Amino acid sequence: MSETLIIIIGILLFALATIILYMIGLKKKMGEDEELAKKLLHNASLKVLDHLKHHDSVNSQELSEMIKGVQAKNFYSSKTAVVVDEKEFKYQLIDFMIQNNYLIEEKDNKGKKIYRRGERRR
Repeated sequence: MSETLIIIIGILLFALATIILYMIGLKKKMGEDEELAKKLLHNASLKVLDHLKHHDSVNSQELSEMIKGVQAKNFYSSKTAVVVDEKEFKYQLIDFMIQNNYLIEEKDNKGKKIYRRGERRR
């Protein structure tokens, strides 16, 4: 009788461990798209900040060209996020960078928007 009880407890513990691992994987899978979007914004931000280390400012058109083809990938997944429509993505990137004080929006002498490096330093 005790051997049967030990086997049943072992099976239940194995099932519990399987359920826990499945739930962890499911949670990661559900948040994967959001995490990839954050990584894509981060990678594009790094590219812009690297450009601003060597240049005083960047305009909207230069920013679009800079972020074309930027990618983000999680090491545990085969999914990859890529900037396909850089004209649309640049507005999200500019908002993200301004909110996090990476960029400051100004106007040049012709009245066009330009972006300079913000207060926050890496």
